[in-house]
Amino acid sequence: MMLTQNENVILHILHERPNLGKTALMKIIYFLQHVKRLELEYDFDIYTYGPYASDVTDTLDNLISDGFVSSVVHSYRNYSGYALSISETGKEMMHLLSDEDEKEVQEILTFADGKSAKDLELHATIVFINHLLCVQKGTIASKDDVIKTVHDIKPHFDKKTILEAYDSLARREYISS
Repeated sequence: MMLTQNENVILHILHERPNLGKTALMKIIYFLQHVKRLELEYDFDIYTYGPYASDVTDTLDNLISDGFVSSVVHSYRNYSGYALSISETGKEMMHLLSDEDEKEVQEILTFADGKSAKDLELHATIVFINHLLCVQKGTIASKDDVIKTVHDIKPHFDKKTILEAYDSLARREYISS
């Protein structure tokens, strides 16, 4: 059985970061596709917890049903979620990424280190809204417009937190500012 690029990337992520949650995995894939331009061809839209693509969930479900990924319910401080890990079979099936793709995966995983799923939700939402406003306006979106729009759709994040995340993304050149 030959894995697709999408399946292989997910396995690589879980190999490097065992016990990753589904939301964090979704955001990492979003960053790989929309910031690092990996050709994953997922169709992301904005959703409750930031950018979401049902076909990422489908790919993950297939990897779980094929025995390449294990999914275990895990209790965190305030909620229960899933801890995803690559299985031994998944490790055997995984093939090498190109040097460039491996570099991009490592950069996004380093960016995600220490960030909660909620932090990744905010950062990915900023990238999504920045891109959306750029497309709508045909030019670079203003920082104020991005922050206001993100706050409007995610009022549980205060504007100071959104601004700090925006500036962090701009410093990394993950968004145009």
